[in-house]
Amino acid sequence: MEPRLRARLVFHGAVVVMLGLLAGFPHAFVLTGQLVGEERAWRMAHLEGLLNGMLMMLAGGGRGLARC
Repeated sequence: MEPRLRARLVFHGAVVVMLGLLAGFPHAFVLTGQLVGEERAWRMAHLEGLLNGMLMMLAGGGRGLARC
């Protein structure tokens, strides 16, 4: 994979992680009862954002290690 494409994949993975972290705030508000919503849905939005973003960053950053 080209270095430019790997950098873009890592960058977009970081953006997805940040969105997953931001989804943790409504999740916390639902848990404390300050916001009405489905707890499971917010938990999944939070965790999926974090896990998918980390996977993207690992795929982009770890690809260069496979050649060693």
